[in-house]
Amino acid sequence: MHWLLTRHLLASFSFFTLFSASKIKAQVAQSELLITAEITGAGAIIYQQSPVINSNVSGFFVKLVVKNNSQLEKSLWFMNCSWQENWVTDRAATFLYNGGCTRNFPKKTVLKPQESIAFYGILVQAVQKETRKKEITYVIPISTVQRSISNPLAGKMKFGFKEINNYEPDKPFSEQLLEAKTWWSNSIDLDFTNNSFHKQ
Repeated sequence: MHWLLTRHLLASFSFFTLFSASKIKAQVAQSELLITAEITGAGAIIYQQSPVINSNVSGFFVKLVVKNNSQLEKSLWFMNCSWQENWVTDRAATFLYNGGCTRNFPKKTVLKPQESIAFYGILVQAVQKETRKKEITYVIPISTVQRSISNPLAGKMKFGFKEINNYEPDKPFSEQLLEAKTWWSNSIDLDFTNNSFHKQ
């Protein structure tokens, strides 16, 4: 009886050890890149270069930070001008706006452990005008759903960063983005009403 009990305890301990190790590995894998997002202002941006499709675009000014939370160096690839392509959101028709590029090519950035890189952009919501030409206008994103106890995330959104470690020159960058792993940020509140100050 004592032998059977000891064997059962050893088997349980082995299972717990394996389960705990797997859980720890999963947590490590999930935290290799930490993504944080912050709205820093609201307003319009005017692009000076010409020609541009939209010279005056309204939206939220955002700061997006990618931190290497692993123990090894991380190589990250993104376009030097249209870096917004590496970013997605969990909200339909809401994205980081790019005013156009005169020169655009893949750029490699190496982050040492605990080192970060910050991206500054403008978050817009695409709205189709009811005109003959069906024009698209870009406006400040707003919440269309009231927040409540049953729906606490209404009016919030997340940013996702698509990680490309090994760039393939012979393959379109857009295709590599489709296959890239996405790391998600914290939720940010779209209820931003003051450019001068807001509670943290």
